[in-house]
Amino acid sequence: MSLQALVPDLPRKPVIFHWNTPYSSMNDTEGDFLWDAINTAHGHIAVDHAFAKNNHWPASMSLPDDSDKGLYLLESYHQLHCLKIVRRVFLESLEGKPLSWPVQHARHCFDYFRQFIMCHADITPLYTQGKHKSGDGQVHMCRDWSALRDYATEHSACFRDRVGQETLGQQFGHCDDGNDGLEDAV
Repeated sequence: MSLQALVPDLPRKPVIFHWNTPYSSMNDTEGDFLWDAINTAHGHIAVDHAFAKNNHWPASMSLPDDSDKGLYLLESYHQLHCLKIVRRVFLESLEGKPLSWPVQHARHCFDYFRQFIMCHADITPLYTQGKHKSGDGQVHMCRDWSALRDYATEHSACFRDRVGQETLGQQFGHCDDGNDGLEDAV
């Protein structure tokens, strides 16, 4: 039985990748607004320990208010968490500001991206016009993000990212409205 036994095989749909999107906007206000709206905590799910054990999932911490359930983070949301950190550290470095995340966390994220890219080894042939915009406007077959969002909502651990000096236990009990802050289009 695979680690993905509970996770549905998400449908795929064609998505056009673009070189420039609102997320890469040179308008810092617009870009920051979009990136800050991404709620990576939405990807924390609660799964019965018995189910996890029976399906050979690694053991995970119990929910503070339900010792029968373990806390897991869907990988795509962890990737977005890392991407937000790398972006923030990059921009703060460019602007000469103090870093809001430890450099070692950003280094972990870079290596995590390397491992993930090598693991998935996408062989999509990107066309190029020699202008550093390989694959602009090219169609990719992508997992349906809205289906992943719905799955995370259905199995929500009602967890939020740390606010201030909040303890781990205080991060629970905050169910969102099913919105992870992302548009369905890539």
